Amino acid sequence: MSIFITQEEMDAFNRKRKTPDGANLYWGMLNRVKKYSESPGMVNFDTNTEWWHNATEYLTEAAWAVKCGPKNEDLSSWLRGVTLDLCRRSEEEWVGPFFRWHNCDPKRGHLETAHLSIAVAVVYDLCPEIFADVELEEIKGVLKTVAIPQCVEWIKQNKTLANWHCILLAGASTAAAVIDDKETLAWALEEYKYALNVVQNDGSYAESLQYSNYCYFGLMFTYESLVRTMPELLGDMSLIPYAKAVDWFVQSYMYNKPLEGWGAYPRPRSVNFNDSHAIFGADPDLLMHISARVKDHMPEKAALARWMFDTLYPEYPAQGPFDRNTFGFINRYSFFSMVFYGQAAEPKSPVKLDLATTARFDCGDYLTRSSWGNSKTVLGFRGASEPLMAPGHLHADINSFMLAHNKERLLVDPGHACYRNFMREYEVSTKAHNTCVFTATEKVQGANLQESLFMRKSLGQELCGKRHILPDHGLGDLVDRKIKHLICDRVDDVTVFGSDAGALYGAPLTKFERFTVLCGEHALFVVDRIEADSPVKTSWNWLLNNRDGLLEFKLFYPDRFIARRGNAGIKMFHVGDANLTGPHYGHVHDAYHPLPNQLGEGKSGSGLAFRWDGPDSASLVRIHAVAVDTYGLIAAWHLRDVTETSCSLDDGANENWSFSAEGDIFAIEEKISGRKYKVDVLNGEILK
Repeated sequence: MSIFITQEEMDAFNRKRKTPDGANLYWGMLNRVKKYSESPGMVNFDTNTEWWHNATEYLTEAAWAVKCGPKNEDLSSWLRGVTLDLCRRSEEEWVGPFFRWHNCDPKRGHLETAHLSIAVAVVYDLCPEIFADVELEEIKGVLKTVAIPQCVEWIKQNKTLANWHCILLAGASTAAAVIDDKETLAWALEEYKYALNVVQNDGSYAESLQYSNYCYFGLMFTYESLVRTMPELLGDMSLIPYAKAVDWFVQSYMYNKPLEGWGAYPRPRSVNFNDSHAIFGADPDLLMHISARVKDHMPEKAALARWMFDTLYPEYPAQGPFDRNTFGFINRYSFFSMVFYGQAAEPKSPVKLDLATTARFDCGDYLTRSSWGNSKTVLGFRGASEPLMAPGHLHADINSFMLAHNKERLLVDPGHACYRNFMREYEVSTKAHNTCVFTATEKVQGANLQESLFMRKSLGQELCGKRHILPDHGLGDLVDRKIKHLICDRVDDVTVFGSDAGALYGAPLTKFERFTVLCGEHALFVVDRIEADSPVKTSWNWLLNNRDGLLEFKLFYPDRFIARRGNAGIKMFHVGDANLTGPHYGHVHDAYHPLPNQLGEGKSGSGLAFRWDGPDSASLVRIHAVAVDTYGLIAAWHLRDVTETSCSLDDGANENWSFSAEGDIFAIEEKISGRKYKVDVLNGEILK
């Protein structure tokens, strides 16, 4: 019997095949892999990646279909041919594409190596009958002499802890499991325990949502390789560190709806800070793995994982693309979804579980929504993190935020595209995000007094370094970004987030405190308190979503703009004396692709940036008042009662929010209902 799917798992799935969702998954998978087999090799009419990047999904899914589906000689023949073709490729090709390191001796694998190893190993495990004995020995030899050594060599040479460590470990452990390489499995057991150090204490991950799924994909394959070959480890091994990530996935999820250019069916949208795609939905294989494995020990996490899977994946089983999910580029259900579906927990929604509508995570994400279910407004704020376990793929985006209303993303993060694009440096920079850039005057000493110059220097946020692996295989210190957490609190429908990012900019800036004060579903006040040792100019950047060219906007100089898309509108007011400019043409990406100029990469102008540039000052407090509503009703919102540190927003009928940012106690009042709140900035709480 195979290792990576048991008879019990097959029987459990077959019982679920009688349900609508189970039948969808079953026939969707069979029809998907049938298309793979209709073209020779690893490329068909639906493939838009290089073969390294689709091998795992194509081969593991086809192996499942050969093992669990009706007999299909064409599919078996195709699977045999492409598997042997991979095994007969040179060691150089197993190292990876041209942009990987090819001049190492001994050969050092990369992410692509691990994916090829997993693909070949699962086929070898599930479908030995489609190969001759001599071919099985050939495959085993490649796993033993090419796949495992290359993966292990990378880990031995690795100097930083991040997702790569977990993926290369999965490549080695999966191959070791199917060829019964006990020495490598024993090593993998210890490395798995070591690799769990990538996970933040609450299950979140320092890099991004997208890279958490990819990292945990590697941990998942290693876990399954070990417990399926050594069942006695089930009591000693724990996937709890990354199972807790389900809360983060769900809190980051905003809504599901079609996206222009990506077909007629709905796609998820998530709060996508750092290198993460806007159409992120948690990896369905990972969700099913968590749901099945922790349902007895963490029943709520298991039920929530199943709810997210059911919400995003079974209804449209033919929705692709299917050539980029195991790398985490765009997640679709795959091999482990089919393995675990029959044994996963029953779903429970956030409403049924009474999940909090506001949360802060160790990675630095602050998230809130007006309600679960049909939430009108979602706010994501990028603030202070706990010391980071495995940072990487970060953007200079602290104190930036994203705002969605009526299932329209309005203020957005740029996301990311091909890493070899020249725009890469810009899209991770501070000026590409909804936060502040500062300009300082710097004296440059010349040869004499007359030659001394005063230069203007732009101050953006510094990115942090990585966590190092020490020579004795110990771990270096956690990475502290020096961001100060100020507040994450909610009372009734008032939510306040805040952090101080001043330390990220360097001299002369000493403080950049930002507070976002969300009042109900329509009013948001953004308060910035800035201090410097010498005067600096503050520039406020606001990036709006124009990914489809459908954003409508109008500027009202010098203090406001209004923008609309779909059935949502945003009106922003600057309470101060800055100068409004824009639009500046930026990029907003849907999803990452390893190749340039592909679907998902935003064109110039897909993001429209508006900016207020203020005068030089060493100390200031500024408010931006933001209203969001439907396309038509946004026109009714007005700013009134303006002073330097206070203002009010009202729609003339149902809501009238006044706000004051005097000192360390902010005052909030909804005048129609008479509700009053105070925000104690020093103690980080809302008082009613």
